[in-house]
Amino acid sequence: MTRMGDSSYPWRPAGWGTPSIDVVGRASFAAEVYGDVAVSSWWGLRGEGLLGERITDGSTAWRYENGWTGTTRWSHPSASSASCRTGDPVLGSVRSAGETVLVFQDCAGAEANVALGADRLASVDDGGALVVRGVQDGKVLWRVPSAGLRDNPYGEAMGVSDELVTVRSRTEVAAYRIADGRTAWRRALSGEGDGTVLTDGVDTYVAEDATTLVKLDARTGRVVDRHRFEADITPRWTRDGLAGIGVGTGDDAVVG
Repeated sequence: MTRMGDSSYPWRPAGWGTPSIDVVGRASFAAEVYGDVAVSSWWGLRGEGLLGERITDGSTAWRYENGWTGTTRWSHPSASSASCRTGDPVLGSVRSAGETVLVFQDCAGAEANVALGADRLASVDDGGALVVRGVQDGKVLWRVPSAGLRDNPYGEAMGVSDELVTVRSRTEVAAYRIADGRTAWRRALSGEGDGTVLTDGVDTYVAEDATTLVKLDARTGRVVDRHRFEADITPRWTRDGLAGIGVGTGDDAVVG
C-alpha cells in the first residue's frame, strides 16, 4: 500500500494529507505587499498617486492623491515629502512592531531612503555622508561623514544584509554595522566603476573598476574571486546565491 501523499500517484501528489495552505487575501499582480496592505500606483483623468488596500477584504487603508490621507510622523527636510507634487512618489517601507511604516522618497529636495530593518533608514546627505535614522521619529542614530558618497547618492546602490550596510565610494567599498555605524571592514578599489553594491549577507559583489567584478566575503571583505568582462558592467540583482550583472548593452550575465 502506498501512503497518502506519495508522489507515485499522479492524482494524489506529494503534500496531500499535510496541513493546508491558507489563502489569506488577494493582491494585484502589479502591487507590492507591505504587511497586510497591497500598494499599487493608479492613474486617472484628474491625477495619479498610490493606493493602499487591505489584502484581507480589499478595503482602502490609505490613499495618496496630491496630498496625504495617512498620518505623517516626521519629515526630512522640513517640507513633508508626502506633499511632493511633481513626478511619481516612490515608496519605501520598514516593518516594525507588527505594523508597516510607509516612507515617501525621491521628491524634490528629499534624500533617497533605504530600509535597513531594525527600525532604521539609511540615506546619503548632500555632503556624501552616510546617515541612519530611526524610522519611528526620524532621529539621526549614527552618521559617517567620511563615507565619501557625494558622487553616489542613490539609495538603491547600497548593499543591505541583516547586520551590515555596504557602500561603494570612488576609492573603496566599506561595510558598516547597522546597529551602531562602526566600520566592519573596508577595501580599497583600483578604479572607478558603477556604485551599486549587491549582497546577500554571505557574498558581496561590486565593480572594482569599469569592467571588473569582484566577489567579496560579505562579513570580512576578503576577496573571493574576480572576473573581467569585455564591456562596462552594472551590478543589478542578487537572489538565491546568484547575481545578475549587466554587461554593456546586452543581456545580464548571471554569476555565482
